[in-house]
Amino acid sequence: MNKIIAFLFVALAVPAFATITDWQDGSIPAFYAFDVTPGVYDIGEFSGAVTYEFMVNSNPDETQPSMALIGTLAGENGPARAGLKYEQWQDTGTYGATLFGVADFDSGVATAPGEDTHLAFVSEDGEIDLYVNGIYQATMPLEVTLSGIVGIGTAIRADESFVDEFDGEIYAVAIYDTALTDCEILEKSNRFFIPEPATMLLLGLGSLTLIRRRNPI
Repeated sequence: MNKIIAFLFVALAVPAFATITDWQDGSIPAFYAFDVTPGVYDIGEFSGAVTYEFMVNSNPDETQPSMALIGTLAGENGPARAGLKYEQWQDTGTYGATLFGVADFDSGVATAPGEDTHLAFVSEDGEIDLYVNGIYQATMPLEVTLSGIVGIGTAIRADESFVDEFDGEIYAVAIYDTALTDCEILEKSNRFFIPEPATMLLLGLGSLTLIRRRNPI
């Protein structure tokens, strides 16, 4: 009995998210990464409209003064020296964005600590539209266009030291050199929560085992 329960716990603990092949449909990201460790990344060059996509789960017990999803303080002024925030300021519990040394922008949209969350930030024409789990939530009056060396799961300084580190899991990150539409964002969010075949097999085997235990032949 204990082995059966343990098996089910393992099955249920497997992240039920799509692979890159299943997740992407339509617009393909110019940069993407899975199982992201906060640190320094080269995301390539971007200009114009950009969509930033994240799949995360934050630590409900975090004590960070601020938590960045992506950002750098090392670029030039304006949208190249900026960051997108999971939590704009300590204990606000709201998403936001920052032009470092210029201004902070709080979306007013509440975060969901401890819950798997799909986020999309669409930066275009001087504004950022925020989507949570595929649904539009707010617009912030700034544009963020990051390129080259940046921090993911943190913001980095010129010496590549970290600030505003994210406390939690970052399952995936994708950056597109276009503004995704409402329908594209909703579909990509939905695809994130589709269990992979291996996960479905584990859950199915676990259920079958319970059925056999309850109805012995």
